[in-house]
Amino acid sequence: MNPPPITAADLSSLIGQMAEHTRDAILITEGRPIDGEGPRILYVNPAFTRMTGYTAEEVLGRTPRLLQGPRTSRAELDRVRVALENWQPVRVELQNVRKDGTDCWVELDITPVMGPSGWYEYWLSVQRESGERQRFDEQRRLYELVLANVDQGIVVADALRPDWPIEFVNAGFTRITGYSAEETLGRNCRFLQGPGSDPEARARLRHAIESSERVTVEMLNYRKDGSEFPVMISLSPLRDARGKVIKYAAVQRDLTETRRREREMVSAQRLKAVGEMTGGIAHDFNNLLTSISGSAELLSRRLADDPELAPLVQAISRAAEGGAGHVRRLLSFSRTTVLARGPVDLDLVLDQLEQLLARSLREDVELQIMRPLPARWVDAEAMQLEAALLNLVLNAQDAMPRGGKIGLSVKPVSRPGEAPEVDIEVTDTGSGMGPQTLSRIFEPFFTTKEPGKGSGLGLAMVKAFVEQLGGRIAVDSQFGQGTRFTLTLKAAAAPAGRSVPGAAAGVASTRHCRVLMVEDDDVVRVTGRAMLEAMGHMVRTCSRAHEAIELLDSGESFDILFTDLMMPGGMDGLELAATVRRLHPQMAVVLASGWADSEPQQGQGHPDSVHFLMKPYKMAELAKALEAALDLSA
Repeated sequence: MNPPPITAADLSSLIGQMAEHTRDAILITEGRPIDGEGPRILYVNPAFTRMTGYTAEEVLGRTPRLLQGPRTSRAELDRVRVALENWQPVRVELQNVRKDGTDCWVELDITPVMGPSGWYEYWLSVQRESGERQRFDEQRRLYELVLANVDQGIVVADALRPDWPIEFVNAGFTRITGYSAEETLGRNCRFLQGPGSDPEARARLRHAIESSERVTVEMLNYRKDGSEFPVMISLSPLRDARGKVIKYAAVQRDLTETRRREREMVSAQRLKAVGEMTGGIAHDFNNLLTSISGSAELLSRRLADDPELAPLVQAISRAAEGGAGHVRRLLSFSRTTVLARGPVDLDLVLDQLEQLLARSLREDVELQIMRPLPARWVDAEAMQLEAALLNLVLNAQDAMPRGGKIGLSVKPVSRPGEAPEVDIEVTDTGSGMGPQTLSRIFEPFFTTKEPGKGSGLGLAMVKAFVEQLGGRIAVDSQFGQGTRFTLTLKAAAAPAGRSVPGAAAGVASTRHCRVLMVEDDDVVRVTGRAMLEAMGHMVRTCSRAHEAIELLDSGESFDILFTDLMMPGGMDGLELAATVRRLHPQMAVVLASGWADSEPQQGQGHPDSVHFLMKPYKMAELAKALEAALDLSA
């Protein structure tokens, strides 16, 4: 049985009831005017009140613009205006304001409605809140922003398809691997692995996937350009509401920089350990060398006319000097500044180096040295600079097993606003080095040579020496194109006068003084006393600091305190010097040390009238130190 036809009145009533009970807000306005305050509101339903907080009585006769706020989009409002002017329907999304001042995202469908005249006379607006979707969109945009900017690579694979193909990678993945999303999607992550990838790590990953478990592994992967990079992979299964695994998400962290920092830390720890070890070695050796060189110098004065014994004594002196040079090379690993530093004549260094290399280089290796006429003097230590250049040249020879050319050149470097510098370059035509070797060549104990043919300390010593001088070392190399090492040192002015080695063999002090010598090493104490007495001084010796203080307290007076820096017994040379200067301010003080540390500085317990003397010392150096200390205390 068909229902009776609905009348216009019944239909109107039905539509009114639907408007009153629908969950969407309905708003009807006049069709005009567009300008000014805009069309007036003629009707709102209860849903409008629930959405906005305004009752019908509060909005009838007013314009819908009362719902707009400072964050309502001007561009969207302009779209509405254009539609109203042309009597066209429009759909927009606006951020409106409720009666209580809170924001409300709404989606509006605005439609023109004809009146009895047969022309458009009203606007019907159906509004629904879109806050949830808006928040979802904002959250999605936030996630996209985060994924695009995190350093880690993020990969999502489909767990429901065979071989788990990749269906998402972020920008971090591209930055790490070099592969774009288009080159990656649909493939299995195995394409990043290679011959160096750990089989055990690969097996752990596969087991975790097959067992739907979390796992974190470290392994070696390969970039698009073929280069290796260590990576930490954290894999997690993603489950749906029923607990079924539908995706696998992997976070990849590039460990290249971490590994580099770890190597630098290990390198620094090794250098520290070597520095502490060599400091102790230097102390003991310098005490021995002080006795040897001092005794040899005293003997040379007495045996100068003996044709058989004089050459032997000279040989002992030269051996002691050589030993002192080796100790200074060891001090390249200490944490302190370079000793015996000053203006160095590069021309003389290169002369000496050329003589050494004439006996060391193979016949198939050609050495070309460009003389440093415009940049002759640098601030350095001659013996260590010679050793550094010798190391670089011999390394260059090892890189040319079939022969080649080694170049050694010097050129001035001038930069605006900076002190002048000098570049010393050592080049070769050898096999060159790749990026991985270049990144490690200055690490202590790292070597590419065969076992027994290299300690891995040479370049580390060169780097330490250059940096102690405040300089820089750089290396440029490629496979098959040779290598260039560049040492950049501070330029120095030529000294006003140059001393002649050995000229002070018969030195004698211009002043004869009473010297209190404090030295814990028996052999050094005997030798030092003999050297001082040979210079005409009256000498009393002590082996401990407290013995010296007791001697001074007994009433004996001295002109100079000559004390070792490092001594047992609870009081070292610095403390003794400070005590003596406080109780006997007229006394001069000379501190001597064979330790790896450099001269103590002001503010570290160093009295302002104390002169420092490094072991091993010759009589001329000892005499100069005593005279300088006497001048300071005058």
